[in-house]
Amino acid sequence: MTRFISFIGVPAFAAAAIAAAAWADPGVVITHDGQKLHGDVSEVGDAVEVAVGRKVQRFARSDVKSVRYDEEIETEYQARSRDAGINDPAAQAKLLEWCIAQGQPEIISRQAYRVLQLQPDHEAARTAMKEANDIIAAERAAEQAAADERKAATDRRKPKEREPKADGDGAAGRRLTKDEVNRLRFMELRLPRTRSDEPENVRVTIPGDVAEEFLRGVQGRTGYEGREGREQFMKLAPHEKLARIVVDSGRDDFEKFVSRIEIRSDPEVFATFKSKVMPRVIQGCASARCHGGAGADETGLRLFDDPLRSPETTYANFLVLNEYTIKPPGGREYRMIDRARPDDSLLLAWLTRPDATHVPVPHPGESKLKPLFRTREHPGYVAIREWIDSLREPQPDYGVRIRPAPTSQPAGKPTDEDDDD
Repeated sequence: MTRFISFIGVPAFAAAAIAAAAWADPGVVITHDGQKLHGDVSEVGDAVEVAVGRKVQRFARSDVKSVRYDEEIETEYQARSRDAGINDPAAQAKLLEWCIAQGQPEIISRQAYRVLQLQPDHEAARTAMKEANDIIAAERAAEQAAADERKAATDRRKPKEREPKADGDGAAGRRLTKDEVNRLRFMELRLPRTRSDEPENVRVTIPGDVAEEFLRGVQGRTGYEGREGREQFMKLAPHEKLARIVVDSGRDDFEKFVSRIEIRSDPEVFATFKSKVMPRVIQGCASARCHGGAGADETGLRLFDDPLRSPETTYANFLVLNEYTIKPPGGREYRMIDRARPDDSLLLAWLTRPDATHVPVPHPGESKLKPLFRTREHPGYVAIREWIDSLREPQPDYGVRIRPAPTSQPAGKPTDEDDDD
């Protein structure tokens, strides 16, 4: 079943500074008697505490075999992933064994998914994924219960305030259509700057009549002269033909071709979004309410938590994040995904500990995104930042929106496409 993650309606903006010493960091505690516990870990004197929601387990340090934080486990996992052959079933299965030994459920789930892509009948991977996902679900439920308890206590202490809302509050979650997905794929293709550059390799179907119509439109232009130019084009691989059509078509012709050419695989931008960005957002969303539980209708933005990672939900999630903005009273507008200033993106700020980010906009509502990154050097932070930086800037007109278009667009930084070279 597909679930929703939702962002809670925006409250009054207040100072978000919290002393670093007050923070517990997500990690794994392994005891000498074989227990593996994942949660928010605090090391205080001769004791180690693991908290999940309101439940806190305390251990004498002498009973603890190891304490590893999610950040360091993730760093080592990324290093081991680079060394393991991406298409080597044995190497990926061995890496899964290492992940299981570490006890970090989100990493176990990710690696089990990778193994199952190579070996769909791998029973150990299937079991590991189910157990890890069960732990993740239990953590979210416990954290939601704690959030509900805090909210109830707050509501009892003070009257309900009317609070400013984020731009787009109340937007309903919806899957994109196949045609909308196709258009987004077109708009974020990595295009070659010259014909000698290698275009992005995607699976694509180009009907014969589209190729013929394109060739008629460019006939006689450099590279398309006479029969030789035509034959050279027809010998190109489908993804190479696609790059030529996108780059060399006029705007009107391009619009005609978008609806007739089918891109059947994810461009790099969306493959990375699916594999490195959305799992972090889902992992960091710390409440069951964010998955369609009680109170979900109060939220302004709804994201699909789709185990199948279908294009219709994945690309809808991308648009929701891309369109989300907040403007605090007396301040400037902040974007969830800020292409011009990636480090100012709310997506990064809200997944990072408040004492490690310069963005002065706290996450809205009683339920918080769980900070996953202790510093901006965390590999997860770096991966998402690099992904934001890889998006086309200024943003192209996708021609697809979840919400009505704003009256104006923020200015963006110049890009290579705008250079005079």
